[in-house]
Amino acid sequence: MKLVKVHVQNYRSISDSGEIEIEKIKTVLVGINEAGKTALLKAINNLNPASDIEKVDILRDFPRSKYSEYVQNKSAEELKKTPLVKGWFALEQSDITEIETLPNFVDNLIDYSTFIYVRNQNYDYCSHDIQNFSKTTFGDIRKSTLRLIEALKINPTSQEIITAIESFLEKNKYDVFPISEQDSKEFIQFLEKSELKIDDDNEKEINRIAELTQLAKKNIFHAELLGILNKKLPKFIYFNNYIKVKPLIHLQQLADRQERQTIDDKYYDYGNLSLLKFLGYTPRELSNLGVENNSTDTDEFRKKRDERQYKLNASSIRLTNSITEIWNPNNSKDEASQLRVIADGQYLKVAVTDRLGAEIELDQRSEGFQWMVSFFIVFESQADNDYKNCILLLDEPATSLHALKQKEFIKTISKLAEKNQTIYTTHSPFMISQDELDLVRIVELTDRAIGTKVNNTIISNDPAALFPLQEALGYNLAQSMFTAKKNVLLEGLTDLWYLEGINSLFDKNLDQNIALLPVGTSAKISYYASMLSNNDLKSVALLDSDSAGDKAAQQEVVVHALGTKNILRTKEFLSREIKNSEIEDIIRETLASIFFTEYAIQISSEDLASDKTVVDIFKKADPKFSKFKLSKAFLNWAREHSSKDLTQDEIRNCEKLLESINRRLK
Repeated sequence: MKLVKVHVQNYRSISDSGEIEIEKIKTVLVGINEAGKTALLKAINNLNPASDIEKVDILRDFPRSKYSEYVQNKSAEELKKTPLVKGWFALEQSDITEIETLPNFVDNLIDYSTFIYVRNQNYDYCSHDIQNFSKTTFGDIRKSTLRLIEALKINPTSQEIITAIESFLEKNKYDVFPISEQDSKEFIQFLEKSELKIDDDNEKEINRIAELTQLAKKNIFHAELLGILNKKLPKFIYFNNYIKVKPLIHLQQLADRQERQTIDDKYYDYGNLSLLKFLGYTPRELSNLGVENNSTDTDEFRKKRDERQYKLNASSIRLTNSITEIWNPNNSKDEASQLRVIADGQYLKVAVTDRLGAEIELDQRSEGFQWMVSFFIVFESQADNDYKNCILLLDEPATSLHALKQKEFIKTISKLAEKNQTIYTTHSPFMISQDELDLVRIVELTDRAIGTKVNNTIISNDPAALFPLQEALGYNLAQSMFTAKKNVLLEGLTDLWYLEGINSLFDKNLDQNIALLPVGTSAKISYYASMLSNNDLKSVALLDSDSAGDKAAQQEVVVHALGTKNILRTKEFLSREIKNSEIEDIIRETLASIFFTEYAIQISSEDLASDKTVVDIFKKADPKFSKFKLSKAFLNWAREHSSKDLTQDEIRNCEKLLESINRRLK
C-alpha cells in the first residue's frame, strides 16, 4: 500500500498539522529549525514502526501549554483515545491480487480507484476502517427479511426458523447499525435453513435469499479485508543523524548492557544492535564466539567460528553492493567503496577499504559516508527483507555533506524512493530540486498557541519557512543563467510544471540543453530577459495572452533583449480562439478530466467549447479552485501517461509549442 495522506494531532509542537498530502514516490518537508519537522516524522512513525520505539506518553508528549486544560475531567480510558496520527493508504496491484483471493470476495464490490484504508493511531488505542465502503446495516435487510418470513409461513414446518429470524431482528432493533461479522455469519445460517423451506419453483424468494446472503457476506468480506490490510500495512523506518554504527564494538559489554537493560541513550547502541541484527546474531551469541575455546568439542567450536567468518564476509559484500549502488563512489577521487565487518575476539569492527587496499575504521571516513553506511544497516535490519513494504522517514539527511554533494544526494534519495516511498525533512536549499517543487510541503510554526502547521502548497505565513525554497530557486536560476546557453522564461511555477509535464508526455522532445526558468510574474520578464541577453545567452519568453502578458510583451526592454520572434504567446498554440488564454488552455480537455478527479465536479461540453479560459471555468465551478493544486495534479498525471492520452487538438497544440521553442533556440 502507498501512504497518500497523514494528519498529526496533539504531539509536542503540533496541535493540529492539518491533512498533509503525501506523494507516491517522495515527499519533502521544508521548514526552519524548531518548526516541528522532527515531531511530524516521529508522530508518523507511530502508524506502524518497524522497530521498538519510545512509547508516546500523554504527560511528556502532549502539547505542554494545553495539557492542563485537556486532561481536566478526563478518565484514563478517554486519555488513551487522544488522537495522535491518522494515515490514509491506497492500494497497489499486489494488494488487489491478494484481496481477490479472500474467501468472501465478490467481484465489483469495491472500486479500487477510490479505495482508501484508514489507520487511526491514538495515544494508546488504534482503530482502522475503509473509506468508500458502505457496510450492510440492519435497515438494509429488515424489510426484505420480513417478506421472507411471510413466505416461510406457507410451510407449516418453518416455525422454528421463523422464530429464530424474528428473534434475530428483535435483538437488533436499530436500523442504522451495521451488522457485525458474527451476526452476519449467523444470519447466513438462517438464510441457508430458510432456503430448504422454500419451494424450488418460488424464484422470487430464492432470489431474495441470494440477495440477502450477498448483503450479509459483504460485512464478512469487510472484516476479512481489514484483517489482510492490517497485515500488509507498510512498516515505517525512522532515521536521523544521531543514529550511527560505531566503528568498534565491544561485544561482551554490549551484550551485558542489553541483558541488564541499561542502555540509557536510545541512539548510542541503536546502530550497534541494528548491525548485529543485520549480521544475524545477538550480541551474546557473537560474544560467546569470541571467547577462547574451553570445550572438548574442538570441531564444533571451529565450525561455529567458520560460520561466523562466512556470515561476516557475506554481509560485507551485501553491504558494499547496497552502498555502491546508491553512493556511486568516484574512484578518481578515492571515495570510499568497500566495507568489511571484522570480528576479533570481543571486538567487532567496521572498516572501509579504498581502491589502493588501505583499510581504515569507518569513523575516519566522511560524515556523509558514515551516515549512508549507518542508514543502510538500520534499514536492512529493520525491513526484515520486506523492503518494498517499508516507508522511509529521513530526518534532515545529508546535513554533514558539502552543498554540492547535497545536490547529488537528492539523486541518492530518489533511487531509494524508487523502491520505498520516502518522506524527508530539510532546511537546506541544496536538498530541494527545482524540478521537484511539487513534492514540497512547507512546515511552519508562527504561533506557539496554534502549533506546527503544514501547507500542501508553496505558501507560508512565515517568510523564513520559504527561505530554503527561495534559495533553491535562486541557486538553480543562477546556475542556469551561467551554464545553460538556451533558456525559456516562464511567468511562474505552475507554468514550469505544465511545460515539464507536456514535455514528459512527448518523451521529452525539448532540447535537453534548454533550461526552464520561472521568474515569478510576467512583470519580472524584462529583468531576466535583459540579464540573459547581456550574457549572450539565447532565450525565449512564453507569456499568457492576457493583459499582463500583453504588457510584458510590449515592453521595450523585452523586445530589445529577445526580439519579437522569441516572445511566444499561448494563443499561438491553440486550434481556436480563447479570450485571454493561458497555458492551461493548451490542454483544457485533459485538465477538465483532472479537475473532475480532484474536485468531483463535471465541466460541461458547452463550457469547454466556449471561448472562456479554462481557469475561469474552473473558478466558477468551484470558488476554492487552486491553480497550484491543478498544475501539480497534472504533473502527477503526466508521470503516468503519454501523449496518446491527450485529445488530437491537444496533441497538435503541444507539438506546436515544443517545436516552436526548439526552433527559436536553435
